[in-house]
Amino acid sequence: MKTRSVNSSAREGVAQGVVKKFNPLTYFYLSQVCVLTCDTLKKDWSRIIDILRDIRNHVDTYVEKNPVTKSKHIVLFAARDNANEDEKKELILSGLDSVINYELGNIGKDNRICHLTEGNVAGCIHEILTELVQFHAANNISALWEFGNPQLSRIASRIKSQQQAELLTMLQLFLPGTNSIYYGDEIGMVDLPITKSVPVQRGAMQWDDSVNAGFSSAESSVIPVHPNFTNNNWARQYGSQRSHLKTFQRMARLRKADETLIFGGIIIGQLINSSFTVIRYPNNENALTGNIYLGAFNFGKGDTILPIRESNIMKNKELHQAMIIASSSNAEQYYYRQLIDLSNGTVTVAPQQGVIYKIIF
Repeated sequence: MKTRSVNSSAREGVAQGVVKKFNPLTYFYLSQVCVLTCDTLKKDWSRIIDILRDIRNHVDTYVEKNPVTKSKHIVLFAARDNANEDEKKELILSGLDSVINYELGNIGKDNRICHLTEGNVAGCIHEILTELVQFHAANNISALWEFGNPQLSRIASRIKSQQQAELLTMLQLFLPGTNSIYYGDEIGMVDLPITKSVPVQRGAMQWDDSVNAGFSSAESSVIPVHPNFTNNNWARQYGSQRSHLKTFQRMARLRKADETLIFGGIIIGQLINSSFTVIRYPNNENALTGNIYLGAFNFGKGDTILPIRESNIMKNKELHQAMIIASSSNAEQYYYRQLIDLSNGTVTVAPQQGVIYKIIF
């Protein structure tokens, strides 16, 4: 496949399109940046980098000239599969604000990335996240997290567990940076049974239990519907007190409202029996003014006791209580704003469950 290189007029057109189309949202996704040069089989990344730099300059120029957008910054981001750290940094230096962390799309139970002996994806996700968090912190690069997209098998199918898929949803929304969510992952949709009409991960959105899952009023939808749509759909989960969707909504509201989760730092604890903690803390000069959150995630088959004084953030603080602000739908032993005693410096997490605590000192 061939595509023409991006000349100056085309670059200007891209810049104008970005500004005109995305003013309200102030972001633009540069999909398939690898085809910005003539030969898509032999990717000339030095040339692609030059083109991205020109696009950034053109966008910034148009933003500066436009009184509506003059005070804004339009975010440019892209994907480059299999990019190493130096290649990611090169893309950022070219003018992109972020590069999608494709590594999370590699997570899957018993695949070539997550070892057969683990029995779940805990070790895999822990290792990948630890490395990515260190990379973003060391280079002051904003993260963009993506577990699913139109080219990948759905999360719940890849890891062979809807409960663990919900834990990954919680974890993703607990991380610093920006999130990209593939439709249906907020309710734990799974791949279609084998079909020739569309890729298995691109089935119709399961809105409700009506004909064609509420996706289409046609007698027969062109886009296939998963046969389990009557049991797993948006309306059913929205009407339930506890569900994957309700967990997603609570986490999304929390990260939108709290500066610690928007701008704060992150510490990932050690992996213990397929479980680990994640601490989010204020990342400013006066850290006493913000909240500290603790996330505990157990992908294993038994209760796990996790230490919470591993980091310097927690070592010198006198722990008393924590408030439950979110939990996975299967954690029925907890309720919102429940107080938990932390005076012994540990938390116990039940199997296949995730809990988010707000620390009270």
